[in-house]
Amino acid sequence: MENSEEQAVSWEATPDTASTLVIHHESILRNKRLLLAYANVRMRRIVELRWKQGRVLRADQNLQLCQAERDFFRAYDKLLLGYMNDCPGGTYLDLTLDSQPPKDPLVEVHVLRDHGEVMFSHPGAVRLMKGTVHLLPREEAEPLILEGILEQMDS
Repeated sequence: MENSEEQAVSWEATPDTASTLVIHHESILRNKRLLLAYANVRMRRIVELRWKQGRVLRADQNLQLCQAERDFFRAYDKLLLGYMNDCPGGTYLDLTLDSQPPKDPLVEVHVLRDHGEVMFSHPGAVRLMKGTVHLLPREEAEPLILEGILEQMDS
């Protein structure tokens, strides 16, 4: 008891020290808020990457992330895949295919690099050779667009 009374007295005796400690504490809290805001922005960008780019990070993007961010990307990917696999009837629903509702089920694409022969539901087997243009089902062409094999042409 006596010790706490001495501390209370010492605080009153040295208001400069008390104000210095309060300012120091407040600056620590401010820095903590800024760091948490920065971490939140980074996580949102990583989530956005997963939705726009797909399951695999490019090598340059992988180098820009720390280990904790790469772990977060993998954990979010696992969570999203679990959600997409948990559809009624055991079906798989890929939520990342269309960021906007499609106007047409078919999409005109330009082949950026040779990929060989690929089987599609609508036209059947299609040989994807660099420089060729094809009309393909949107949901089947979307993964190839995300991989950089195809490029969607403006309609």
